[in-house]
Amino acid sequence: CASRKGLAALADVERLLVQRFNEILGTAGESLGALDSPAIGAALDRQADRDFGPPDASQGGTGKRRSTN
Repeated sequence: CASRKGLAALADVERLLVQRFNEILGTAGESLGALDSPAIGAALDRQADRDFGPPDASQGGTGKRRSTN
């Protein structure tokens, strides 16, 4: 179970990452949204499976790399 302090630290890190990405990308960040699609995510997952093998749920994972909503 995560502690409140740990969750707060993660929230701070996420906020800083978003801020820095926005500073670096500027208006180009909106264009990158087109690259976030289920088809691209599935292709990346297939390539990762070829390169590293499928995720192993027996090692505490979920058996899935990430969500493709």
